[in-house]
Amino acid sequence: MTPDPHAEIAKRAYAIWEREGRPKGADLDHWRRAEAEFDATERAQIAKEGTTKPRRPRTGRSGRTA
Repeated sequence: MTPDPHAEIAKRAYAIWEREGRPKGADLDHWRRAEAEFDATERAQIAKEGTTKPRRPRTGRSGRTA
């Protein structure tokens, strides 16, 4: 996970703004698109790495590890 998600989203929003020719009044749209890109990237990274926390071993009714 990125240490400062706000800074990463700001960079992405700025890049979108520049890529679209620096239009006025589209900052909120650019921010939301940057957030969506960031979230998708984070989800992909989590999926690539597997689960975020270790799984507990399965146990049967007896409480013993299966």
